[in-house]
Amino acid sequence: MDARDLLRSQFRFAHQFLEMALDDVSPETAATRVGGATINSIAHIYAHAVTSEDAFVSGAKGDDGISVLEAGGWGTKTGIPVAKPRQDEEWAKLNIDFAATREYAKQVYEATDEFLATAPEDVLFREADGPAGKVRIFPEIMLTHTAQHWGEIAALKGVQGMKGLPF
Repeated sequence: MDARDLLRSQFRFAHQFLEMALDDVSPETAATRVGGATINSIAHIYAHAVTSEDAFVSGAKGDDGISVLEAGGWGTKTGIPVAKPRQDEEWAKLNIDFAATREYAKQVYEATDEFLATAPEDVLFREADGPAGKVRIFPEIMLTHTAQHWGEIAALKGVQGMKGLPF
């Protein structure tokens, strides 16, 4: 297994766990914003994770990189007008269609895997300045971003009386 294959495998694993965390979440539970908390709803966190990945992948493709959100008309279907890097109050007010967002996510995961399979290595392992120094965008930022958000979702399920992950 080379670095590219490992990266593809890790993203598939991260996507699997993100989706596993959502398997028993109803649209109502997904839309619930826990009272007194500063964290967004499950639907908003999930939408942020998926749109961020979509934006990073489409951006890495260069000039012709159109996001899945734009290309597939998913903005209208999901209630997500544009990918935003931060979850602010404007983002928290979006009326996100959870079921449609899960369908959109499948398309993003496919686009990510296709990108990881074909992108030049210098793009896959491009570095950027991070808070703790240089980081590689895809193996470090985006991969941990997805894992971080499945953890948030699992915790939010817990405070709503559900089991965070099925094991």
